[in-house]
Amino acid sequence: GRLIVSRSLPAQYVTSLKRAPQFICGALLLAALLLVTLLAGCSGVLQMSDRGGSGGGEEHEGFDEMAAEGEGTQGLEGRSDYGGAPVADVPFIRVGLAHGVRDASVTSAGGFTVSLYADSLESWSAGGGKRWRFGAAGGGVTGSGPGGGFHMETGTIRVRPEASGFLVFGDVAYRGEIELLPAGAGSLTVINVVDIESYLRGVVPREIGRRPKGELEAIKAQAVAARTYALASSGRRASGSFDVFATVEDQVYEGADGEDAVCDRAILETAGIFMTHAGEPIHAYFHSSCGGRTEARHEVWELPKLSYLTQVWDSRNEDQFNDSFCSGGNNFRWTETWDGDEIR
Repeated sequence: GRLIVSRSLPAQYVTSLKRAPQFICGALLLAALLLVTLLAGCSGVLQMSDRGGSGGGEEHEGFDEMAAEGEGTQGLEGRSDYGGAPVADVPFIRVGLAHGVRDASVTSAGGFTVSLYADSLESWSAGGGKRWRFGAAGGGVTGSGPGGGFHMETGTIRVRPEASGFLVFGDVAYRGEIELLPAGAGSLTVINVVDIESYLRGVVPREIGRRPKGELEAIKAQAVAARTYALASSGRRASGSFDVFATVEDQVYEGADGEDAVCDRAILETAGIFMTHAGEPIHAYFHSSCGGRTEARHEVWELPKLSYLTQVWDSRNEDQFNDSFCSGGNNFRWTETWDGDEIR
């Protein structure tokens, strides 16, 4: 009864970034505000697609304005291809919007359909502005809305919008579909099933911020890192029922409400590009501040050692903390004070 989503990328969709020994020098752990300089220092290491363009002025402009300047003639909607592949071939990701909650509701400005996949298939249609409510009951889930209701012990509830409309959960609009699953006694899980490029539209502006068009190359780097992180996260959350949380536990995701025209362009121009090691997407951790030097993954978490996640200096010259690329971050310098008793 579960929705099966693609876990691999078709060959024609992928332009991967092959790993060189020093690619970690900035391509992976990205300083959120100064990535352009960082990537320039690694330009001999990364082989990027030639699809990317150059940024213009420093004013924050919309995608339509950039198109008028000849710097991009199509938006993300209405395309028949994405990174060289049909839209249908873009992989999907399952984003955990809520886990272990007792109730949830879904609505849409347009019509939508609620389908129950259990011992049999049942479906109900709802008009625009109508709402379906779901609640945990025992070890199952109940649902009620216009025209019907149900109780199931096992199975999946799938909510689909009409045409290209959005679904609204928790006052946030989302592309794609929403699934609800039982998550044990008295709780349920709410999942957004969405293609990975649409997912990035709700992630990149939250992780790097709404940046001016002149920083497009930095936003592209963030898009590649976020896409890589997502691809490497298949089935790793909530016992495999979804891939990533919508919070800082993975990547902050605000659905369609978090989208930004400049970030949309960066995602479009890097569509299908991700970083690999030994043929697999890497664990592309990124952060806003590192204090001048990163730490090896196995030293931070109880996880296996990885050759591409080692300690590196975040500066052009080693041991130059004040010249770190992330030195402009709010948390680069901080002070903590203890009195004698606390130290003892």
